[in-house]
Amino acid sequence: MPFESGRVAVSVGPDLVALTDGEHIWWPVPQPGRRGKPRLAVYRTPTLAAARLAAQCATPEEALCATPR
Repeated sequence: MPFESGRVAVSVGPDLVALTDGEHIWWPVPQPGRRGKPRLAVYRTPTLAAARLAAQCATPEEALCATPR
């Protein structure tokens, strides 16, 4: 879904939406940071973002296969 700002939101899975502005890709990380505040994962390349999204959505066994080559 495009926004007036030029950003695009993509539903990746249940309760997970990734956003992009054409330069960066980001999404909320389910686990809070050290101070209990929400965190964002931010990546510059689609390849790395896709690998990290796959790892976040995968079981621990599947996450081992999500490393970009």
